[in-house]
Amino acid sequence: MSKANTPPPLKTTHLKPLVGALIFFRTERNMSSTPDMAFAPNVQEIVRSNPSQIPENFLIIRNEEEGKSNNTADTFHLSSEIPIVDLSLLSRGHKEELNKLDQACKEWGFFQVVNHGVATEVLQEMRMLRPSSLNFRYGQAYAASQGQTLDWSDALFLNVYPSHHRKLKFWPTSPERFKVAIEAYSSGVKRVGDELLKSLSLTLGMEKDALLKLHQEMVQVLRVNYYPTCHMPDKVLGLSPHSDTGTITILMQEDNVTGLQIRKEGEWVPVKPIPNALVVNVGDVIEPFDHIVEALGTRRYKKVKYGDYLGNSLKGKLKGKAHIETAKIGKINAKSDVDIKISFLGVVNHGVAAEVLQEMKYATAKFFQLPLEEKNKIRMASGGFQGYGQVDGVTRGETMDWSDQLVLTLYPAQYRMLNSWPTEPEGYKEAIEAYSSEVKRVGEELLRSLSLIMGMEKHTLLELHKELLQTLRVNYIPPCSMPDKVLGLSPHSDASTITILMQEDNVTGLQIRKEGEWVPVKPIPNALVVNVGDAIEIWSNGKYKSIEHRAVANVGKLRISYASFLFPHVDVEVGPFDHMVESSRTYKKVKYGDYLTTALKNKLKGKAHTEMAKTGS
Repeated sequence: MSKANTPPPLKTTHLKPLVGALIFFRTERNMSSTPDMAFAPNVQEIVRSNPSQIPENFLIIRNEEEGKSNNTADTFHLSSEIPIVDLSLLSRGHKEELNKLDQACKEWGFFQVVNHGVATEVLQEMRMLRPSSLNFRYGQAYAASQGQTLDWSDALFLNVYPSHHRKLKFWPTSPERFKVAIEAYSSGVKRVGDELLKSLSLTLGMEKDALLKLHQEMVQVLRVNYYPTCHMPDKVLGLSPHSDTGTITILMQEDNVTGLQIRKEGEWVPVKPIPNALVVNVGDVIEPFDHIVEALGTRRYKKVKYGDYLGNSLKGKLKGKAHIETAKIGKINAKSDVDIKISFLGVVNHGVAAEVLQEMKYATAKFFQLPLEEKNKIRMASGGFQGYGQVDGVTRGETMDWSDQLVLTLYPAQYRMLNSWPTEPEGYKEAIEAYSSEVKRVGEELLRSLSLIMGMEKHTLLELHKELLQTLRVNYIPPCSMPDKVLGLSPHSDASTITILMQEDNVTGLQIRKEGEWVPVKPIPNALVVNVGDAIEIWSNGKYKSIEHRAVANVGKLRISYASFLFPHVDVEVGPFDHMVESSRTYKKVKYGDYLTTALKNKLKGKAHTEMAKTGS
């Protein structure tokens, strides 16, 4: 069975900008700036000043594989097959829904969540709040190096949970209610994330709270990605291909703009937004527990400290699944029949009120419409990871993503840097809080279900986290006149345990890497997309894959996505569960804080950061 390696790029649109908010569940870490790093140029301002111009360092060079058309009948077929999970059924322990979650993690590592319980008003407030005056920090976290291709996006990054991790000076003060929207949204995402981790615990054959407990202190970070329109969307990427280094990532997309793509069977498949749904992807962490290694007959990942793993993954640009390779034990000669192709699914009936989703979208849209000088008030500091901008630092010559971002840590509340939270538009903070709270609930429920399907007690994963961390990242991908020349988000996997994503209902931009192809993830209204993060991949010894995904730009369409990342505490040791090692361990045990630090030091680079956790690396 083939494996989905690299997440799809986020495509940009030609006329309409796109915004996406991702919640990452991870840990907070300190990053020092390096002399050769500089602020990445602001994509939104590039478009405002000259819509027909795309700077050379945003243009991507496609190899023969990347040049393949994504508009094939096969990719459209795959896009329609992206799993949808009903969180309301998962929370009640519905066996069929648990099986659906299990298969979604095994075959996709990516899914959409509906009936997540996050009110539509919270989602819309987050998306659509309009700016009046602005006080916030944003930007791109990675400065460009010479020759680096940049992503066609801006971002706002905020640590949301634990609240003591919040750096409030980086939180936007404008538009009005933006902080409120972020608070409401992130609170909802936190609830969703907790629920998802509970369900993941169950599907992993553990106690319902096992994953949550493993996290020790669940860290939640918000990254809002802003993808402006682009007249050459085929020449840029909103986000480069990557997988997420966390446990899970929860993403809210625009309802009517497709930009997220996942790599499925070698093709980039668009993830079409489902109105008010959240997109969830499994992060690198969900790979191995001993009981899963036992079932597989071999341990593919060594145990690593998550802080080390994250640190390694953060050292470079998004590079597909490269970071998770560092956690593998060594080359596996034969693949098991239960090898995972991709780990993406959609969750429906997640219990997140449609109003919460819509409020989040409404407020976010208003935030990104604020003048640049207002947004720059909460711009990410050099080496920082909360506020507005891009987490990926720019080195000279490096290709950049066609997107802007807003990143916030939501939970635990003590991790919030409130000076990095937007103060405008009015109600945005409340919308973020409402949305993230709901996402947290969904995430915890998913982790309980994952514990069960992984052969553990329901609460095993939650308990392993120690303190479940939740981060929100809103991705703003403007339209692009050359969408094939840029990426909204470079291919990558998530360093989280799981990621829960809300997309726009009518704009496809997310793509996942499935069997060597980029498969678009079509949005389902009000559904959430969930993907397995690096943590789950490591705990499960590679049984559950941290899917590589990317975001592409669109011609004429803005796309905003909302990714919520659920992470274990930095002190948690992440390694294959004994019962999930069949014959050998693919991953070594790593301290999650170290893993996260490594992941954050690198721009999105597929699955590169997981390699650090592999045995023999």
